[in-house]
Amino acid sequence: MRDDRVLDFDDESDGYGRQPWSTETPYANAPQRAEDEADAPRKKRDDDDPRDTPPPVIYGEEIDNPCNPVYVDGVPSANNCDPHRLDVSSTCTGTVTGFIFPGSRWDNRRGIGAAIEEINRSFAFFAQYCILLDLDQLTLNPRELRMLRAWYRDWYRRRLLPAVGGASHLGTTTIPTEVIDEYRGAMGDLQERATGLDVKLLVIFCDEYINNHRPSLGSSNRSDAHQIGITWIDRRSPYILAHELVHAFGKSAPDAPGDVTWDHKSACPRAITTIARTAGSRRPIDLSNRFLDIKEDVEIRNNRGGNLLECASGGCPAD
Repeated sequence: MRDDRVLDFDDESDGYGRQPWSTETPYANAPQRAEDEADAPRKKRDDDDPRDTPPPVIYGEEIDNPCNPVYVDGVPSANNCDPHRLDVSSTCTGTVTGFIFPGSRWDNRRGIGAAIEEINRSFAFFAQYCILLDLDQLTLNPRELRMLRAWYRDWYRRRLLPAVGGASHLGTTTIPTEVIDEYRGAMGDLQERATGLDVKLLVIFCDEYINNHRPSLGSSNRSDAHQIGITWIDRRSPYILAHELVHAFGKSAPDAPGDVTWDHKSACPRAITTIARTAGSRRPIDLSNRFLDIKEDVEIRNNRGGNLLECASGGCPAD
């Protein structure tokens, strides 16, 4: 056990760990947030129920034959930014493990439904490129969930907000290194716990996320681990998870980011990795009707996130 841990996770699984994601009931083991509700009280709506989530879609059509790889070509320059179909040489499979951060705005029926919708559409995005993804959930024991919730609340109220001068300055003010280091240490502890439970790629649905030392607190992909944070602001950013998964799958190891896939190198406006919001922006972004850049696809199939994807020859069937 490390002696520099921020969080004290259990070493044994105690029956918890990586399990199939269930949509039959609210997120297993995630306590419903009973206080500090950030949203105004409102009546329950039918579309708050994740069980009512529609089937995955690709550009408005339900998936029957998902393999329909359409690309743009914008690396190193905008060679051909008109979407065009190309066959691929292999079909890849992988598993993504989701985690609803306890006490976050995602940690209720409405938030869970939003998370599932984003997972569905992002998985559908990859399915058209013959990258077929399964979903698991990380379940922790009640003590660990309470610990996470209490730590985040204390860090947010007593460390982050005073350091930046209040919530209105989030994303625009530099966060002191020691405040960032505490957050990253806690997320590193969570990643270590998840890895011990056989999790390869962890996607955390959380209120705020710090990647490296950026002040933006936006959804992002940790450069030294297979960990993605999807923030509450980005609940209105369709396909933001697909964007982050391109970064993850382009890695050659958890701490070895790719080239094309990591640095947003495509010059095509409709590439899934092309993001227009500037550093510090706290606004959602719509990534609908986007495509993989062909060079991103090549790097993904070569690197496979290190061990996140397994690929076999055969490719996508022609329509």
